[in-house]
Amino acid sequence: MRSRAIHRIHRIAIATALSAMAVPALAALPPFWQSSREIQAVTGSKEVAEALKQAPIERIERAQGGYRVSSQACSVLVKVIYEKSTMPGPQKFQIQPGKAECR
Repeated sequence: MRSRAIHRIHRIAIATALSAMAVPALAALPPFWQSSREIQAVTGSKEVAEALKQAPIERIERAQGGYRVSSQACSVLVKVIYEKSTMPGPQKFQIQPGKAECR
């Protein structure tokens, strides 16, 4: 009888350990890596380059709903629009540059 109880405890422990190992696989991308993907999309955007009049980027700041990207003379708010997903992994998104504000 005691042997059965120990066997049952071992099975529960193994099942718990296996399910705990599966949790990270179901998680979204860590925030650092998600924002890295977003910034890469922003800096690689033809529309953002045109909004900044092809001038070098001097600053990228996190802003409400996206990023504010600035050159010496212009600034543009780039919205990050997340797609709904039922699958685990990185969040899929689209970027939407707004109208540039130039001095």
